[in-house]
Amino acid sequence: MSTSALFRALSCFVLAFFLASAKTPAAQSSNAIPTQIPGQNAILMGVAWYPEQWPESRWEEDLRLMEAANLKVVRIGEFAWSRMEPSEGHYDFDWLERAISLAAKHHIVSVVGTPTATPPAWLTQKYPETLRMEPNGQRVTHGNRAHASVTSPRYLEFCRRIAEQMAIRLGHNPSVVGWQIDNEYGYAFMSYDSVTREKFQD
Repeated sequence: MSTSALFRALSCFVLAFFLASAKTPAAQSSNAIPTQIPGQNAILMGVAWYPEQWPESRWEEDLRLMEAANLKVVRIGEFAWSRMEPSEGHYDFDWLERAISLAAKHHIVSVVGTPTATPPAWLTQKYPETLRMEPNGQRVTHGNRAHASVTSPRYLEFCRRIAEQMAIRLGHNPSVVGWQIDNEYGYAFMSYDSVTREKFQD
């Protein structure tokens, strides 16, 4: 190999090396873990927090203690349907926004859970067909775990409405970094009502 050919080959290698090793800011950011929240570690330590179960005057102290424990995220809202929709079609997310804002003040982001695991008493009393049916033909009573029929068209419509209202109100909140669509959906029991049976047979 001639000196000039060797020089050209070496020059190509050096150029290729520098091109491969030079990373633009855009290329560097593409190496970030996809689930990473800007300004946060990829994995965040957090807790489930139920502010609706406590006086609002207690929230600040709870969040102060969470921050002191270096917690970075709270899961919130998944059992609070009766607080979010105290009566049919009347929604109250003010308290939830206050809780999310107060958490943010303590450098804690929020994962908001849709409350579909816990339909409120007004719903199951007015629309008992939303309660699942046992194999013996008896409807379960309100207040049991997994008492809703996940195949009830009316229940599903109410779930859609509350989730939609939450998305409208909280979907652009920068302190909301994730959504949980149900709590332990796999625990739901089968309903043996006629509507469910017909859907199964179809």
